[in-house]
Amino acid sequence: MNKKYLIGLCSVVGFAAVNALAATEEVNAMLYQVSVEQYETIELANGVSVQSGGLTHANIVNADGEHLSQWCRGTFASKGESFLGGAGYCTIVDSKGDFFWVWFTPSGPTSNAWGVIGGTGEYQGATGGGMTEQISVSPDGRTTVAKSTGSITTK
Repeated sequence: MNKKYLIGLCSVVGFAAVNALAATEEVNAMLYQVSVEQYETIELANGVSVQSGGLTHANIVNADGEHLSQWCRGTFASKGESFLGGAGYCTIVDSKGDFFWVWFTPSGPTSNAWGVIGGTGEYQGATGGGMTEQISVSPDGRTTVAKSTGSITTK
């Protein structure tokens, strides 16, 4: 699989801090990500390559300066240089220790759509989603910088 697809797909989300009261907050965050566990590649008989099992970590810095920690896993398929699809999930921890989970799926070779699955504390019952765009990737494909935008609504 072309590394630009894999890295672009794993650079997923970052959120602005949200209030415990019902509020919609705009997401505007930079993600500084590193691949900490390599994906396993499985070659199928029909020429499709599946990559799964990798783990990425991102330090997220919101526009207001808040830092969050993000851990992601996903599965992606390609045939030759053609990306076929994929999806994954991330666990994000805010500065107060509350968790929330998001799904992601590719919307292009260097971008992802994402949506909120659920969370704990102030993120319990949260909804929302957006896009993450890759800004840069290192020559070895192991580190990326990305920008995430969208919105999240808490209850």
